Amino acid sequence: MKQSIAFVALTALWSLSACAPQAPVNTGQDQLMAVSRGGAIANTVCAECHAIEAAESPHPNAPPFQVIAERYPPEALAEAFAEGIDVGHPDMPNFMFEPGENADLIAFLQSLRKTEPRQ
Repeated sequence: MKQSIAFVALTALWSLSACAPQAPVNTGQDQLMAVSRGGAIANTVCAECHAIEAAESPHPNAPPFQVIAERYPPEALAEAFAEGIDVGHPDMPNFMFEPGENADLIAFLQSLRKTEPRQ
């Protein structure tokens, strides 16, 4: 049941994010630095439960970041990161990120995607 609620919440979030303004896309060195900072945030804040680069997460109900990046368009998660993530695995803490951290974390997730971004 909790997984169904999380799925519905993330689906709604993804739908609403299409209406949200998109941050400008960085290129070149700025983008590489954003990915690096985002990876550092993920390793500091999220790695206790989520696999950041590994295939299996330390917490059995926390999907690896690779799975999150493939399952949800990273830019669709921007609003949740800014306002506070309160869905996910049942014991996931509520995290809120500052705008710069948010953009960096999104850049890191985008770097993990194996599929092309949806147009």
